[in-house]
Amino acid sequence: TLKAGQDAGFKEVFLLQEPIAACLAFFNETAVKEKPDGYRLVYDLGGGTFDVALIKSNQDELKIADHEGNNFLGGMDFDFAIIDHIIIPQIIKQTGIKNFEEEFRVKYGKYEMLYYQVMYYAEEAKKELSQSPSTVIEFTAILDDKDVDFYIEITRAQVDEIFLPLVNETIKLLHKVLEKNRLTSEAISEIILVGGSTFLPQVREQLTLQTGIALNYAIDPTTSVAIGAAYYAANKYYEPAATIISTEEKIADDL
Repeated sequence: TLKAGQDAGFKEVFLLQEPIAACLAFFNETAVKEKPDGYRLVYDLGGGTFDVALIKSNQDELKIADHEGNNFLGGMDFDFAIIDHIIIPQIIKQTGIKNFEEEFRVKYGKYEMLYYQVMYYAEEAKKELSQSPSTVIEFTAILDDKDVDFYIEITRAQVDEIFLPLVNETIKLLHKVLEKNRLTSEAISEIILVGGSTFLPQVREQLTLQTGIALNYAIDPTTSVAIGAAYYAANKYYEPAATIISTEEKIADDL
């Protein structure tokens, strides 16, 4: 990454770890202007990956003391859970196509277009269920040369049940970080939420229930890393390099 920045023409390149950036965003964007000594956890559940970082802070610095993660667990897995446990069974029930699930997953198969449509519907349903107790997926699909209309009702209680194993996996990694560092939940001042999937009610409910640690989502979890990086960059001193513009370039600019 450093070499890429240098090759791009940057004279100075600083690397900033995402959990540190998230913490900087929360400290600068909220009323907490000072960094009290102690530990925090940054719980980052994004679209395709999960990371939890143990942050040790004092008045002078923020430092990542430890971390755990799963590169194959993220928001898309919640979408797939809706597809696997709700949408596919409903399609099979309504059409009677016994090998639908196998055919549905064949790359470049006859249901490829439907596959991407269903992915979109599942993600939208997930978002809607974060705000309301129920939603409906409606779509029309061509199956075996027939137009079939689908009307699938989904409740938050249903998705909470199928999401629970995924959420438990993230909390298991969180507890692993605490155990490795011989820390109890009481030693952690807060869990800072990062990533769009932390909007899921089941995520927040289970974190509170299983850890007892206060959750901090005072700013948008989807932009906190970028905001923190901006604060970090703004506080870096640098001297702009002098630029010599040729007479030809000046004339071209004026034109």
